[in-house]
Amino acid sequence: GDYDHRKEKNNNTNNWLSPINTNTKTLFEQRFSEIIKTQNIHLSPITINKRPIAIIKRTEKHIMFEFDVLCKQARSASDYLLICQQYDSVFLVINQAIEANDRNTVKRFITLIDVLYDSETTLVVLSQVPFVELYSGADFAFEMQRTISRLSEM
Repeated sequence: GDYDHRKEKNNNTNNWLSPINTNTKTLFEQRFSEIIKTQNIHLSPITINKRPIAIIKRTEKHIMFEFDVLCKQARSASDYLLICQQYDSVFLVINQAIEANDRNTVKRFITLIDVLYDSETTLVVLSQVPFVELYSGADFAFEMQRTISRLSEM
């Protein structure tokens, strides 16, 4: 039928924390600490396809980004693939929903989730909005449905 059983998990999975508040920030930081264990933390940017990419923090195998850096700047699927090859988990901070008319950002976000999903890279998100409210535009509504479905599985 038309019902997507993959969405049966609740809206706020363990890997998507929203809204941003003291509680969710703490959980987000705890998840990072649990995953990295005793690995050294670095704050310097990474270089992907000969371009520096700003990060919040990273270890050898885990990395934390601002959403705007990964999805609002010119990025390609190959950038995301290289990140997934290098890191086992990606932590992402999303401070606001994607503007309905911001086609480039939503396309990059969809591509990012596809690459993370296909490479089975762990994604942990701290977001101001639940994933079903991240994009309300019409242009990519169909593609975004698939992305939301993938997010609910991740």
